[in-house]
Amino acid sequence: METVSEPIDVNSTRIAARRAKGLLWSCLALTGAVLLAWPVVAVVAARQGGAPTWLISFLAAAVCWFSAMLSLILAHRLQQKGAAMAGLLAGTLVRMALPLAVGMWAMNQVRTLAEGGFFGQIVVFYLLTLAVETWLSLGLAKAAMASKQVASTELGSKQLGSKQGS
Repeated sequence: METVSEPIDVNSTRIAARRAKGLLWSCLALTGAVLLAWPVVAVVAARQGGAPTWLISFLAAAVCWFSAMLSLILAHRLQQKGAAMAGLLAGTLVRMALPLAVGMWAMNQVRTLAEGGFFGQIVVFYLLTLAVETWLSLGLAKAAMASKQVASTELGSKQLGSKQGS
C-alpha cells in the first residue's frame, strides 16, 4: 500500500525554524536580564530595610519575568497567525495585569511582603522587563517581516519562472 504525501516546503520549514530560534533566544535574553538585575535590586532593597529582601526580590523578579515571558510568547504566537495587533494587545494585558494583581494581593494579604517593599520591587522589575521585552518583541517582529519578504520574493520568482517556462 502506497501513501502519497504532500511535498515538503523546505523554505517554510526553514522560516519556522528561524522564528522558533528567535523566540528561544528572546526568552533566554529576558531570563538573563532578570537574573542579572535581581542581585542588584536585592542589595539596594536590603539597604532600605531588614525584611528578607533576597526572597522578596526573587518573588518580585519571578512575577515580572513570568508575565513578560507569557507576553513575549503570546505576541509571537499571534503574530505567526497573522494577528500581530491582537498579540500586542494581549501581551500588554498579561504583562500589566499579572504583576499588578499579584502586587495588590500581596500588599493586602502578606504582611512580610508589604513591609519588605514587594510592590516597589515589582515596579522596578516591571519596568526592566517591559524595556527588555519590548526590545525583544521588536526584534522578533523585524525578523518575521524579513521572513515574509523572503518568502514572497521566492514565491514571486517561482511564479515568474513557471510563466516563462509555459
